[in-house]
Amino acid sequence: MSSKTYCPYLWLSYLLSAPLLAYLIYKYVLALRNRRLVNVNEAVYQEWFASGYSTKNILTRLGGARGVLRLVVTKDVLWVTSWFPFSLIAAFYDLEHVIPLERIMSAEVKEGIIVRGIQVSYADAYGKLHSLKLVPRDEAGFLKALGKL
Repeated sequence: MSSKTYCPYLWLSYLLSAPLLAYLIYKYVLALRNRRLVNVNEAVYQEWFASGYSTKNILTRLGGARGVLRLVVTKDVLWVTSWFPFSLIAAFYDLEHVIPLERIMSAEVKEGIIVRGIQVSYADAYGKLHSLKLVPRDEAGFLKALGKL
């Protein structure tokens, strides 16, 4: 008899984790393809360690990002992303956006139960409304860069 034991649960976990990993990679590549190139040299505001979440559904509200969001505001766009390795799951939690500034409907300070943040509401290319709650370290600078102060 062999000293190695056969564990069906181990193989089952491999079979279940492979599609999940493939889905996360698919969402990451899709986010990269859909992202318009942002010229960071033209940044009016930039922050590397912001927090926030999307209000798309309960999963994105509970997931979110704590201190790993990158916010870049240029004269044309607001770019919300995260840095590697968190960028692999940012698209899954709806935290990968390039938003033209003219599509931003509102950006207002909202008090939350735990943390205060800026609720950014915008319309996509199809007119559908979306909302993000972002927690930059410099609220006034962020709002000024957006032209909403």
